[in-house]
Amino acid sequence: TFVVLLVAEGRDELFYASESSAQVAGRGALSRAAVCSVFAKEIARRPAHDREPALSQGALACPRHHFRGDALGGLPCQVCAFETTARVWKCTEGCDIALCGGCMDKWKKKLR
Repeated sequence: TFVVLLVAEGRDELFYASESSAQVAGRGALSRAAVCSVFAKEIARRPAHDREPALSQGALACPRHHFRGDALGGLPCQVCAFETTARVWKCTEGCDIALCGGCMDKWKKKLR
């Protein structure tokens, strides 16, 4: 695991990514605009100073997410910033996405 510093729109963000996540990032699949369009309601609930989803390039570029629930409460969802209480949903394909249950379900239904 290594740390990736992403500078976007004047903000510095840290993502903990695996090497496979960095390899996946080169292929390109989803645009940030498509994610913002699908999750507009969830993004509107984020704090006013942070209205951009915290998704890395590896998470956007993953060709197909296979979500698995990890019993790791306390991590914030990368889309809606909800602090998960019991479970966070991560991809088993090597990208570094971490979602709450509601966003994971919507991702599977709308962005596949």
